[in-house]
Amino acid sequence: METKTDDTELIRLCQQDKKKHFSALVERYYEFVINFCFRFFGEMETAKDAAQDIFIKVYLAIESQKRESCPFFHWLCRVTSNYCRDIYRKKQNRQKAESEKTVVEWFEEQLVANTQTWLTEETKSAIEELNSMLCGLDKDERLVIIHSFYSAISSHEIAIIMGLPEYTVRRKKKKALEKLKVEYNQRKLVEYAAR
Repeated sequence: METKTDDTELIRLCQQDKKKHFSALVERYYEFVINFCFRFFGEMETAKDAAQDIFIKVYLAIESQKRESCPFFHWLCRVTSNYCRDIYRKKQNRQKAESEKTVVEWFEEQLVANTQTWLTEETKSAIEELNSMLCGLDKDERLVIIHSFYSAISSHEIAIIMGLPEYTVRRKKKKALEKLKVEYNQRKLVEYAAR
């Protein structure tokens, strides 16, 4: 039975021979990076492009990743966060394409590909609503929420990844959660009034 190589050993192997070992690193973290980018941008095509660019950056910089400085996962989160912020800034200045996939279409494709059951209409609606509310947050607040709930890392670790004081991260998380709660309540009120 083959044992899974830990990150430290895999990074060491990549630093010795990238061409031979980097694909194992991509296989291990590709789904995480795609999902992180998807949650940030809300668009699957943008997430796929971002993931490809992020892994190119990681490939080019893998030699500089020091095992002692921080775990590889935190370093990857930092690279991913910084890339998402950069693209967000650039996208602010460009017109969005109208033919981009929606959250629900992407989830349906994934379910078909994995031969799982279809999402219920209620679940589809909840996914669309959550994605819409996340896209309404400021980019740093969105990153904090994604790191907190998707990456499941602590405020201290998020502070290191984002290069912010821990207090600022906690404040942004609290503010973002309050905004999401207000937005959710407003949507439910409108939904109730429409009945």
